[in-house]
Amino acid sequence: MNLICGKLECYFGIKYNLLVSRVYSQISSYLAVGLILIGQISFEDRMIVSGVPVNLVLFLLAIFLVLLSMDTIKSSINAIVLISPLFLLFPTLLWTQDIDYGVYKYANLLVTTVLVCSLLSVNTKINGYKNTFKILINVLLLLLVLAVLYKLKNGFFDRNIPFFINGPIVFARLMGLGVVLSLFAFRGWRRFFVVALFLIAVVWTGSKGPLFSLMFVILLYLIWRGHYLVVVSGVVASLVSFFLLSSFVEFHDNSPIKRIADGSSSAFKDEGGGAASTSVRYQLYSESVNYILSDSSGTGLGGWANEIVIGDHNYPHNIFLELLVEGGWLIGVISLIPFMYFFMYTKSYYAFPAFFFFLSQQFSGDLLDARYLLVFSLLSVLTSKKKIIW
Repeated sequence: MNLICGKLECYFGIKYNLLVSRVYSQISSYLAVGLILIGQISFEDRMIVSGVPVNLVLFLLAIFLVLLSMDTIKSSINAIVLISPLFLLFPTLLWTQDIDYGVYKYANLLVTTVLVCSLLSVNTKINGYKNTFKILINVLLLLLVLAVLYKLKNGFFDRNIPFFINGPIVFARLMGLGVVLSLFAFRGWRRFFVVALFLIAVVWTGSKGPLFSLMFVILLYLIWRGHYLVVVSGVVASLVSFFLLSSFVEFHDNSPIKRIADGSSSAFKDEGGGAASTSVRYQLYSESVNYILSDSSGTGLGGWANEIVIGDHNYPHNIFLELLVEGGWLIGVISLIPFMYFFMYTKSYYAFPAFFFFLSQQFSGDLLDARYLLVFSLLSVLTSKKKIIW
């Protein structure tokens, strides 16, 4: 009898521990998604609800959950080791002319990345890639629903109206992430439906960079799966459809398809002949390259806008140019390493969303926006079998 009771106690004890582990990983994963979306621990008026700084509460809760488990503590230490090349950027704050902006994007990037990576990497090891991806997809679907409801009330095709809490480019990136994750999380009709839903949302924003980056990643995925015929037919059908739509169909000025078509055609024109955003990007890139060639020490973190004045832009909308201008040749190159770890871990499913953000980051966003790229790049390492510290 005692033997039977002992076995039952052991059985239910294991079941209880598994349940606690599952609940913990689910809560920590949803919290991690919230952290990466907010991306900052610093105070800001829009983050305060009823006098409570929501972002600070989430970060404190995340720190508590990380300290609650030895696995997440180990994972956070590994993440710190992986981002150590970025520590070389710290001394550049001594000579920047905009230390507030430099500290803002640098500190928030590091803190957010370490917390998110420690929580998501442990959840992936417990529940697997698919279940972790489905958690991310659930949050992205919720954001899509809220954005649709908000835009229906305030201006559905007006890009000047936020997509709920995000601008058009950031929202397009998030919806593009939904496409990439859905390719691995679902099968059959469910995958087709969710991918199509997120893809329509990307087109809805009229953001060219995320859309073209996403198309490239989808082609890469199909080649990786060996669907060469689908790749060829898909490319031909897309080009023909795009040509017919842009040539023979009249779209409203606010139409996202018209904006994408205008931006695409401008890539083949001179600087002054294209769409506004494309010509501005050309100017941002060329001026940044000129500065890199003329000054090897860098402006210091946050100092790009003090040396290169183009409208109200505070950064060049390219992660390579931003770090090379602000960090200088040597520090800039070394600090780019963590953003490209995923190239060495292409067998990881996290490498695909990392590559999507890597491409997107060449067209828009600053160092803090690059947290998505940095997180998924680190996760491709942290979820592998390679030993870092533990």
